[in-house]
Amino acid sequence: MKVGLLVPNLGPLATGPGSVDVVTKIAMKAEDLGYDALWVADHVIMPTNIKSRYPYNDTGDFPADPSDGLLEPISLLGYLAGVTKRVRLGTWVLVLPHRNPIVTA
Repeated sequence: MKVGLLVPNLGPLATGPGSVDVVTKIAMKAEDLGYDALWVADHVIMPTNIKSRYPYNDTGDFPADPSDGLLEPISLLGYLAGVTKRVRLGTWVLVLPHRNPIVTA
């Protein structure tokens, strides 16, 4: 079995004070502990008013605050490649309809 870890690129761990150090330490520690992969999420556009129930948690609330900052996932993967040696890198999700196809390619 291979095990990966989602690196925070949304919210206070990713964009608060010292966030570069936090993300770097998480990535390096995960690699040291033998994790096989590091994943980053993507949501370029966040909804501000959701009327429907979010189906993937018990509360039904969308788990992210649209006012939180976001580290752009493709750039973050490039950074993570520079601070790790062995671990594989990828996007947990990449919302293609929200992205310019030329830039994404």
